[in-house]
Amino acid sequence: MSRRSTPQTAPKIGAGEKYDAIDLADLIARATSDLKTLQKLLLKQESKGFFPETMDSDGINDADQYHRSNLAKRAERMYSARRRSAERALSAGVPDGPPVDMLLDLFISENEGRKVSVSDTSLAARCPQTTGLRWVHLLIEYGLIYAEPDKSDNRRRIVHLTRKGQEAVVRLLGGPIGIDVI
Repeated sequence: MSRRSTPQTAPKIGAGEKYDAIDLADLIARATSDLKTLQKLLLKQESKGFFPETMDSDGINDADQYHRSNLAKRAERMYSARRRSAERALSAGVPDGPPVDMLLDLFISENEGRKVSVSDTSLAARCPQTTGLRWVHLLIEYGLIYAEPDKSDNRRRIVHLTRKGQEAVVRLLGGPIGIDVI
């Protein structure tokens, strides 16, 4: 009678137990496969620099150097993307930073039919309320947004994009200027 095991468990070999050639071949094949898997894992760990012999004389791990190099490349890409974003904002006539986030949030919200209060703009821009309020006043001064009292709560003011603000967002997003804005 053959003692085939499930893939998770191997049969226990006790003294005096008999196995046929198929059982032994199966055990050897699984052991070989397990050894190959282990070898791959060890090579992978070694390539990541998890073994002490990969450290240089300064004690800097090769993997640390590799990861720092990758992080530096990622930082360069992020910095370049951020600079391009800032240039797009300036070419659209919008100060970069929180105002861009505020205008984009207003654009999205108006497209979805949601009201945005003055305090909501600060949340969208992830800045303190006082900073957000200063930016809101500046955007009103630039003619990009306007605020009106909330009809359901006179303590709140609802903010909207002006036509000029909508066109600035379209330019910021790289869309054609002639499209019909909201």
